[in-house]
Amino acid sequence: MSGTTSGTSRISQRTSGEAFANAIEYAPEPPPAAGRLLDLAALSGCPLVRLSIQRADPNFEVHWPLAELKKLPASTVFETLRKLGEQA
Repeated sequence: MSGTTSGTSRISQRTSGEAFANAIEYAPEPPPAAGRLLDLAALSGCPLVRLSIQRADPNFEVHWPLAELKKLPASTVFETLRKLGEQA
Protein backbone atom coordinates (compact mmCIF):
# COMPACT_ATOMS: atom_id res chain seq x y z
CA MET A 1 0.00 0.00 0.00
CA SER A 2 1.16 3.53 -0.64
CA GLY A 3 0.02 6.70 1.01
CA THR A 4 1.15 9.55 3.19
CA THR A 5 0.51 10.03 6.89
CA SER A 6 1.95 12.90 8.95
CA GLY A 7 4.90 13.52 6.63
CA THR A 8 5.98 9.90 6.37
CA SER A 9 5.11 7.46 3.64
CA ARG A 10 3.47 4.16 4.37
CA ILE A 11 5.60 1.55 2.67
CA SER A 12 3.70 -1.65 3.34
CA GLN A 13 1.05 -3.33 5.40
CA ARG A 14 1.38 -6.96 6.34
CA THR A 15 -1.90 -8.79 6.68
CA SER A 16 -0.78 -12.41 6.51
CA GLY A 17 0.48 -14.28 9.52
CA GLU A 18 -0.42 -13.90 13.16
CA ALA A 19 2.56 -11.68 14.06
CA PHE A 20 1.87 -9.14 11.31
CA ALA A 21 -1.90 -8.83 11.42
CA ASN A 22 -1.75 -5.14 12.41
CA ALA A 23 1.83 -4.21 11.48
CA ILE A 24 2.35 -1.18 9.26
CA GLU A 25 5.77 0.13 8.31
CA TYR A 26 6.42 3.88 7.95
CA ALA A 27 9.57 5.60 6.71
CA PRO A 28 10.55 8.78 4.84
CA GLU A 29 11.88 6.47 2.10
CA PRO A 30 11.16 2.76 1.87
CA PRO A 31 14.12 0.94 3.42
CA PRO A 32 14.81 -2.33 1.64
CA ALA A 33 15.35 -4.18 4.92
CA ALA A 34 11.99 -3.27 6.53
CA GLY A 35 10.33 -6.56 5.67
CA ARG A 36 13.35 -8.51 6.90
CA LEU A 37 13.23 -6.68 10.24
CA LEU A 38 9.55 -7.53 10.65
CA ASP A 39 10.37 -11.16 9.97
CA LEU A 40 13.15 -11.07 12.60
CA ALA A 41 10.76 -9.54 15.16
CA ALA A 42 8.34 -12.45 14.87
CA LEU A 43 8.02 -14.46 18.07
CA SER A 44 5.98 -17.65 18.05
CA GLY A 45 2.64 -17.07 19.76
CA CYS A 46 3.44 -13.42 20.51
CA PRO A 47 2.16 -10.95 17.89
CA LEU A 48 4.29 -7.91 17.14
CA VAL A 49 2.51 -4.68 18.08
CA ARG A 50 5.12 -2.08 17.05
CA LEU A 51 8.59 -1.98 15.53
CA SER A 52 10.10 1.49 15.26
CA ILE A 53 13.60 2.45 14.14
CA GLN A 54 14.38 6.16 14.02
CA ARG A 55 17.34 8.50 13.79
CA ALA A 56 16.09 10.50 16.80
CA ASP A 57 15.68 9.13 20.34
CA PRO A 58 14.30 6.60 21.04
CA ASN A 59 16.16 4.96 18.20
CA PHE A 60 14.76 1.47 18.59
CA GLU A 61 11.38 0.31 19.93
CA VAL A 62 9.81 -3.12 19.85
CA HIS A 63 6.42 -3.77 21.44
CA TRP A 64 4.88 -7.17 22.06
CA PRO A 65 1.88 -7.91 24.35
CA LEU A 66 3.31 -8.52 27.82
CA ALA A 67 0.98 -11.43 28.67
CA GLU A 68 2.21 -13.42 25.64
CA LEU A 69 5.81 -12.25 26.03
CA LYS A 70 5.97 -13.60 29.61
CA LYS A 71 5.26 -17.10 28.27
CA LEU A 72 8.48 -17.15 26.23
CA PRO A 73 11.99 -17.93 27.49
CA ALA A 74 13.99 -14.76 28.16
CA SER A 75 16.80 -16.10 25.98
CA THR A 76 14.44 -16.21 22.98
CA VAL A 77 13.33 -12.61 23.51
CA PHE A 78 16.84 -11.25 24.02
CA GLU A 79 18.22 -13.20 21.06
CA THR A 80 15.47 -11.66 18.90
CA LEU A 81 16.34 -8.17 20.18
CA ARG A 82 20.03 -8.78 19.50
CA LYS A 83 19.33 -9.86 15.92
CA LEU A 84 17.10 -6.83 15.34
CA GLY A 85 19.73 -4.47 16.72
CA GLU A 86 22.40 -5.93 14.47
CA GLN A 87 20.26 -5.55 11.35
CA ALA A 88 18.71 -2.14 12.09
